Amino acid sequence: MTCTVADVYQIIDGFAPFETQLDFDNAGLLLGSPDRPVTRIVTALEVCEGVVREAVAAGAQLLVTHHPVFFQPVKRLVETEPEARNVCALIRAGISLIAAHTNFDMAEGGVNDALAAQLGWQVQRRESLLRFGCFEGPRTLESLQMQASDALGWPVIRYGAKEQMLTRWAICSGAGGSEVEAAAQAGAQVLLTGEIRHHQALEAVERGMAVLEAGHFATEICAAGQLCRHLQRRLDALQFTVQVSSCQFRPFV
Repeated sequence: MTCTVADVYQIIDGFAPFETQLDFDNAGLLLGSPDRPVTRIVTALEVCEGVVREAVAAGAQLLVTHHPVFFQPVKRLVETEPEARNVCALIRAGISLIAAHTNFDMAEGGVNDALAAQLGWQVQRRESLLRFGCFEGPRTLESLQMQASDALGWPVIRYGAKEQMLTRWAICSGAGGSEVEAAAQAGAQVLLTGEIRHHQALEAVERGMAVLEAGHFATEICAAGQLCRHLQRRLDALQFTVQVSSCQFRPFV
């Protein structure tokens, strides 16, 4: 049975409804025709030169990313600019683009659940972008910093006293500094996120909550693999002959 870009869009909409994306977001079908047949999909964190090269080499007709393009109004596509160059390369290769961003952050089984699983932390409650849970016993901030760094393969910065004993945690992948107040009000003693501004980290500490800043890339690269798994399982169940692979390109390593 022939699969189209529209079919894949509907599958994603089923596990991460696009209507749940935040107001600032630009998730959805961003490039290409809904009617284009699809036999090969590549999933990735975002559109960058290495990802485009890998998608082209794989013979993909569709790229599904977490981060969208075109966050700001686009008036021209001039290939001296990286985003325009990458978009033009996708167009020349006939590759459509779908982004599942904040809708996939919030979805059950989405990015934040995948991040918690990578950390080995068991999610007990979900609230919008945040995930909450408790450790089996109190842990020091320093031990959590080292454990998270090992699990994510990335340096983790701590904000708070290293000997602070912590039990209740919250996580928010990516730029989760805006969730400090919500995490604190929900009773979290430590927030792990990708990136946080100085004033947000200071606010957290003054609220009595520690912060672990683990890097935007490190907390969201799991999105590519999670999208791949969700799509392949559902495409197989619908008896579509489509191969899905997760991009292996890493821009920072």
